[in-house]
Amino acid sequence: MSVLLVLAGLIAGGPGPVSGSGVPAECLVEGFARKAPLFGHSESQDGLDAPEAEARAKALEDLLLGGRRGGPSLVARLVPLALEDPDRGVRELAREVLASLDTRAAAQALLEVAVTLGGGEGATWIDRLPRSRYAQGPLADFVAGEPEAPLAAAALTVLGELLAAPGAGEEGLTTLAAAPASPDPARAAAGAAGVQALLTGLVARGDAAGLEARGAVLLAGAPRPGVLATRLARVALLTPGGLDLAEAWASLGVRVQAARRAGPHEPREVALEAARAHVLRALVGLAVGGSDAYEGDLRAAEALAYEALGGSDRGPRSPEVAAQRAEALGTLGEVLLTRLFARLLGGLAPGSPEALALATELHSLSLELDVEATLVGGGGANGWDMLLEANASPLQTLVLGRALPGIGPDGGVGAALGVGTALASVSGWELAGFEPAASDESLSIWKDPHREVLLRRALQARVMHATRQEQEVASGALGQPAPFVLPDQDDLLARQLRRWQLSRAMGEAAKPLDERAWRRLRMPASLALWLARDLRNEGRAEESERLARRYAEDLATDASDEEWFLLVQERRVRAALAEGAAATDLDEPVRARTVLLGAVERAEDLLGAVEEREAGPGARRLVEGLLAEALTALAVNSNVKLGRPDEAVAWVERAHELRDDSWSRLLLACYRARAGRGDEARELLRGVRPSPSLHYNLACTYALLGEADAALAWLERELDPAASSPGALRRQKDWAAQDPDLASLRDDSRFKALVE
Repeated sequence: MSVLLVLAGLIAGGPGPVSGSGVPAECLVEGFARKAPLFGHSESQDGLDAPEAEARAKALEDLLLGGRRGGPSLVARLVPLALEDPDRGVRELAREVLASLDTRAAAQALLEVAVTLGGGEGATWIDRLPRSRYAQGPLADFVAGEPEAPLAAAALTVLGELLAAPGAGEEGLTTLAAAPASPDPARAAAGAAGVQALLTGLVARGDAAGLEARGAVLLAGAPRPGVLATRLARVALLTPGGLDLAEAWASLGVRVQAARRAGPHEPREVALEAARAHVLRALVGLAVGGSDAYEGDLRAAEALAYEALGGSDRGPRSPEVAAQRAEALGTLGEVLLTRLFARLLGGLAPGSPEALALATELHSLSLELDVEATLVGGGGANGWDMLLEANASPLQTLVLGRALPGIGPDGGVGAALGVGTALASVSGWELAGFEPAASDESLSIWKDPHREVLLRRALQARVMHATRQEQEVASGALGQPAPFVLPDQDDLLARQLRRWQLSRAMGEAAKPLDERAWRRLRMPASLALWLARDLRNEGRAEESERLARRYAEDLATDASDEEWFLLVQERRVRAALAEGAAATDLDEPVRARTVLLGAVERAEDLLGAVEEREAGPGARRLVEGLLAEALTALAVNSNVKLGRPDEAVAWVERAHELRDDSWSRLLLACYRARAGRGDEARELLRGVRPSPSLHYNLACTYALLGEADAALAWLERELDPAASSPGALRRQKDWAAQDPDLASLRDDSRFKALVE
């Protein structure tokens, strides 16, 4: 009981918030109340009897209600509780309180807790640090001390996020820049993750000036400046106002790689890096427009990719050699895809001989990539998505929700649609959702001996991989227990799975090569799905709806449904979501509701199937997120178009039960504000990290709370012309003008100016 007396007397002072971010003490106690059932139970007590555990919990409650705003005195008393208290529930709550205190002292204390806990548990608490200027200094000092790998990875990632924040200083930037060059592979990987977090944050904010300043520091400390310059050029290309910067960095990347080729470096690796630099400069050239100079970069990249491909085709086809070939094939695929995209952008018809020849060459390359990827990991590339969704793909870089000088208002989407049409002409069902541009039977894979051979090789590669796995087990390379030692159940199950995979692969390879075998080997691409989204964002809802419906119809008759069960069913739900969203935009809310209810039903059926098949927590989370999306779409349609706010609230509440993230919390805050529950809405807003995807709903929520200035500030960010194409901007303005959530702003001259 002596510890209880100490706890009771920890804080002497007046009541007030303990959170520097403005979270009232009562809210922290509410969090304590949710955990109250833990206290005094065997799984929480760690040896305490129930009365003492309950008394300790009560003392902690008194501490929270009596503390001041996260000052050093309160923090110093929370650290021992977080680390040493004999009750697990008290330890956990004390850590949560530290994570909620937005002060430098609290950040330092939470890092101390993380170091003591170590490993993944410590990293979890680093990730819980408030994203504020108070955490930046302690984190910079922490990572400079080179903590253990899991802690370094978490700390550098959070530091990268903080350095991307508006008004962030440079504290910790040089440390972050140097981390990827560390001789310790784990720290180097952690540094790369931190740099990625920094760049992602700058792109999300559209901060070209910040990108230029941060990029200069990163380049100064980069171990491979050519690679980083190419990467920075792509980031700048994705950032509104960053086109000049993208040109400069893309050219820098090409120059640095040219210089490296003259030095004592591994030829294949340098050739690939130089090829990627040329591809990126070609993409920048397309974005800028005004010349055909991009073709020179594509020819250079193509020659370099073939050079790397030839250099990797020596010796036995080990996984290492296959990985080298796959890397070179992927780069070559980016070259060919960029060329096809550029030709279509320039007016070439998708059904023209040149476009179809490029599409056939791309399909052959995709099949060959499948062979090499299978030899590396057993699963193969399995379809078009590996090429179409690559980072250097023009479909990922130039098909944006904003206009680029060389692309035009909707040229990127149009060219991407042409890519889908051309590829569907030579690969049929693999490009679900697209009508082939030509019905010429000679384009069929069965009329092309080269592609048919590649299909057979892909099947044989699965046999080779499964055989190698079984041989490695037999030789002990995979850690099989020594002879006469009884393996545990996991070892037996793993071996049975490998034998089943080998048997199945051999059976598939022995069968006639027909369309059903082809469908089991390859999966349908997702291109139509995200182009339907882009079309809707551009205000082209009718085209979006047609593409989504056709995609769903193609998948409904797909014979690979069982082979790719989760993927196909998930995409069928997403197609229904795209169709329903387009119907909402077309002012057909009743039909939209019917389609979206169908999506909910399919997602619920899929969730049941995942549970029945014991597919694992990852698959369950995926489907739960999908179901939450469908419920959210229903809520928006019910509120904005059908005028049924009560029904909308029910959908949102159910979606929030499935997915608790910033988007979900913001949407729930919006609907509670609409219901007149302002205090609850404001409490939910404290858990929201603003990002560009949330700007519009932040505007709606603050408008419903009666805070017009804040609402208009967020709406102005959402309707920034620099961050959107003309079509997307017009669509969003029209939506805002009739959104009931923004009704309180309609008489404000500032609102009228924004949506006109």
